[in-house]
Amino acid sequence: MFFNRFVEFLRLFLNRLVKPSGVSMRIRLLGFLILLVVTMLSFVALILASTGVIATGQDEAEKLLQQELSHLSQNVEKTYGDVSVQTAILSQTMSKSIEDKLHELGFTINELRRHPDVLESLLEGELTRLMLALEKTRSSGVFVVIDATVNPALPGSEHSKAGIYLRNSEPNVIIADASKLYLRGPAHIALANKLSLQAKWDMEFNVEGQSYYYKPIESYQKNKLPVSRLYYWSYGGAIENLDEKVMLCSVPLIDSKGEAFGVCGFEISEMNFRLQFSPDESVYSNAICLIALSTEAGFDASRLCSGNVSALYDSLISFAGNMGNLSLYEENDNLFAGFHKDIKTYPDNSPFANEVNAVALLLPQADLMSTLSGYNNRIAFVCALALFFGVLLSVYVSRQYVKPIFVGLDVLRSKENLGDDFRIRIPEIDELVKLIKSKQVSTPKNKSVDDAGADFLRRLETLTPTERDIFTLYVKGRTANEAADKMNISINTVKTHSKKIYAKMNVDSRSELLSYCIGLADKIMID
Repeated sequence: MFFNRFVEFLRLFLNRLVKPSGVSMRIRLLGFLILLVVTMLSFVALILASTGVIATGQDEAEKLLQQELSHLSQNVEKTYGDVSVQTAILSQTMSKSIEDKLHELGFTINELRRHPDVLESLLEGELTRLMLALEKTRSSGVFVVIDATVNPALPGSEHSKAGIYLRNSEPNVIIADASKLYLRGPAHIALANKLSLQAKWDMEFNVEGQSYYYKPIESYQKNKLPVSRLYYWSYGGAIENLDEKVMLCSVPLIDSKGEAFGVCGFEISEMNFRLQFSPDESVYSNAICLIALSTEAGFDASRLCSGNVSALYDSLISFAGNMGNLSLYEENDNLFAGFHKDIKTYPDNSPFANEVNAVALLLPQADLMSTLSGYNNRIAFVCALALFFGVLLSVYVSRQYVKPIFVGLDVLRSKENLGDDFRIRIPEIDELVKLIKSKQVSTPKNKSVDDAGADFLRRLETLTPTERDIFTLYVKGRTANEAADKMNISINTVKTHSKKIYAKMNVDSRSELLSYCIGLADKIMID
């Protein structure tokens, strides 16, 4: 339907352009120039596209997302690597410090559980170390958990562990002297050091089922590895119902005899993650960056996110295929496009090396399609704009090109007689005028009109009767065949007499013969 209408429109348009006398030189030139502009634009676009100078919208999106993911994953890997190193250092220094203080008190690590009265002074002595360590790392919190409790007689005391948990009141890691929030530990320590008790403060940690506590210790007891290979990244905090998601990096506390007596480590909160690893909004305003455990099915529901986090739910993100080089992800029927990259959070010889963490950069598919549509529309607009100006230039050039010709024609129309010195200063037109002048109806000897008529009449008298009869029939508009039928002679005979007539009358054709007859109609007697 559309094609038929377009063809009909094109036919009507051409009919308006093409006059009965033919296509004008200006229209011909305009059509040629427009075709040239379209051909050149198409050729340039083809070259740029084949060389990669112009990329499609999706290619550009893939390139931007890959660049941003590479930047974010490198920063995440470096930051998490630095925190892991600081965790191992904190474990070594704190293990030695606690053991030395117990030795001064005449106790060993194994005897600590039987002397809970020394726990508060022991923990208070480590407070400064914890605060300095927190300021040194790009993390949001620090903690130490000792395998002992102040009241082992209470029910469930086997899961209650003494320790200290500090968090920055401001998650922005640039502020080194920000006040600290006190989440776990003896209240006396917080009051003595002017630390704010957080709303979820409690005396001790509940470590029941907590992987951040048991996994590093159990791994050490099984493998007897150095702490540099025992740090463990866990999703989920040491405190239940915390106001935000966190990741903990924990490592065992080990005394000089090789006995594990607790864990210590750092926290990275989701707000801290957002502040450090948010996607560049100039790339895509609704992009999402996340870190999560990577499996064959997708990303675990426990994760930290930055960017447009409102687009995600707390559920599994599964792989849903590909769109070009982009990967597709699905969560609760919501589709995302992007890329992900595994990062190295553990050394190859770590007992946790099989747990692979990945950084992903995702974009809602609807946003991506909207961006691609806008990109393609901009390309189409630029092409249309270039074509528009090309057509305007073609119209201007065609007008300027044929302008001298129309001026010359006006001059020709205004002059009755063209002298030998007549010139329009356009060689082609001047040559055409010269040719017309040489072909003007005249006698071969260039006589005047009156002399030519008199000469024609004189030559007419030299015709034979048969030739005169054929001449008369020609003047009456009869053809050679009609003349042959009228005179009862063959067509060949008529043609022979016609050649003799032309020679005697000094003309080249019947049309030239008749032109003379029209001019001398009042002087030629026709029976």
